[in-house]
Order: sequence, then C-alpha cells, then structure tokens
Amino acid sequence: MSDATTIAVHDDRVRPTDPPLTEDVRSMVTPPTRMGILAALSPSVLFLVGHHWGGLVPAIAAASVTSVALTVVRRRQNRTLGVLLPASVAYVLVRAAAGLLTNSDEVYFGVSLATSAVVALVVAATAFTRTPAAARLIPMVVRYPQATVAHPLYRRVAAHATLAWAATELAITAWETSHLAHMAAPQFMLVRTFGAMPIMAVLIPVVIFYIRLRLDPLAHRQRTDVLTAAAA
Repeated sequence: MSDATTIAVHDDRVRPTDPPLTEDVRSMVTPPTRMGILAALSPSVLFLVGHHWGGLVPAIAAASVTSVALTVVRRRQNRTLGVLLPASVAYVLVRAAAGLLTNSDEVYFGVSLATSAVVALVVAATAFTRTPAAARLIPMVVRYPQATVAHPLYRRVAAHATLAWAATELAITAWETSHLAHMAAPQFMLVRTFGAMPIMAVLIPVVIFYIRLRLDPLAHRQRTDVLTAAAA
C-alpha cells in the first residue's frame, strides 16, 4: 500500500457536513454477501417460477410481494432507508398495478426501464452541480482529508465518475428497451437480471481505479506540503 493510500485510509475523521449514506448508496460500493445476492435475485426467480406455472399475473404478484417484503425487512433491520422506503414500496406497487391492469409484460417492464432512464438522467444532472452523486460514494472507497475534498479536482473526479455510471446505465437501459418487444417475459427477465451484472462488475472497479489514480497523488502532495511547512 502506497503512502498516499495509507494517509487516505487512516484519515477517518467524520465531517459534520457529510450527508448520511443510505443503505442503497452504501450497497453500491460494499461487496455483497451471499444472502444479499440471493435476496436480490429472489423476486426475479419467483417471477420466472410464477410465469411458468400460472402466466404473467401470478408472476407479477409473486415478484412484487417479494420485493415489498424485502424492502420492509431491510427497514426493520435498522438500515437507514428514510424516504426511500415509501418511495421503493410505491414504485413496486405502481409497476405491479400497471402490469396487472394491462396484463402486459411490456407495460410492466416498461415502467422499470423508464424509471431506470429517469434515475440515470437525474444522477447525470448532479455532475453539473457542486455535489455530484459520486461524491457521496467516494468516502465508502477511501476517506480523503478535508483539504483533498475541498480541492476542485475532487469535484471534477466525482463528476466524471457520476457521468460514467449514468452513461452506462442509460446504455444498458437502451439496449434492454430494444429487446423488450422481441422477447417473451421470462427471457426478458433473465436479460434484465443478468445482462447488466457483468457490465457493472467491470465498471465499478474501473471507476474506483480512476478515482484513486487522480486523488491519491493529490492527497499525498498535500500531506507532503503540510510536513514541509511544519518542518520549516
């Protein structure tokens, strides 16, 4: 481990201005557990089982009930979801209602695709603000000194990371949308569940490497300047 890495890792001061990290934000950079992976996949698995045995309606019902149950369980386990809890439940219920009322898998999945696109655009927009979305994720990878966080380069790097994720999410959504009308519901569920995983599995380490490549040297230089000034 380099000196810059050591400095960054051990500078774990909590700044009161840092916004709290929600569980959903934390999970993006925290390695998933085996149970976490199984829980995340369970709505998709139950959708496939329900569709096999009873068609679209039981598939949507099974996946939706499971998604709501998992969301509530996360809240009961003292994980901070805040406004994301009612928002997540409302999203699942609206998507399920749209699919059940129309009896259309295209409508059901279309709600998900539209939501993904809107979220990606909103996240991308934060790259042009003072606090890009990735600025909340970087402390989960490494906590830099306040001097580094206050440097303009920190915001630029966070903006680049934010745009990289948003652009990838939009590309995945566009690709999935192009396949929606040409696939049966079970096939599309498999594509939507497993198609993006390899891409994100590559993207996240690349983004983390980029963040460390740009910010670790800055933190090291700033520490060297402080030590030099103290010794003078």
